[in-house]
Amino acid sequence: MSSRRHVLYREVTPWPWWVTLLLWVACLGGGASIALPALRGLSPLGGEGGVAEALVPLALAGLVALIPVLFHVLWGALVVEVTSDRITARFGRLGFPAKRIAFRDVVSVEAVTYRPLRDFGGWGIRFRPVGKSAWTTRGNRALKIQLEDGKTVYLGSDNPEHLRSRVASAVGSRVDWA
Repeated sequence: MSSRRHVLYREVTPWPWWVTLLLWVACLGGGASIALPALRGLSPLGGEGGVAEALVPLALAGLVALIPVLFHVLWGALVVEVTSDRITARFGRLGFPAKRIAFRDVVSVEAVTYRPLRDFGGWGIRFRPVGKSAWTTRGNRALKIQLEDGKTVYLGSDNPEHLRSRVASAVGSRVDWA
């Protein structure tokens, strides 16, 4: 039996452009602050402060500059998938971390406009002590999922009404949602 499920609907919501820009600026600035002193100390003759002493800071600066690339590849977007038996939310290509919600655990699904800063303190994976969690990358629109155990999950979406209709069509008449 295959472990891969047939995906009925898939929505990809990337981080906003300014998050990527901020990450690049921070990492390139950090890399430059490591590399520039090492480069200034290089002697053209390879004496004191030579190339060998500069290799470690330069290598470290190169690694710091790779952080935005890794972030984009690994966690660059929220991916929400609907299959015949569940909704899965995950970040990036690796899909880690992932939130899997079986339809049998769902009480209601609603497309909502919420306040990410006020309700959750921002975007990303956010948890609140009252049993609420959010998986978002941008905006203030989400699919609000009420679970049987009393917990509530917000899945960020550019079009939560469409996502809700896809979930409803996947579930069919198995669940009575308002």
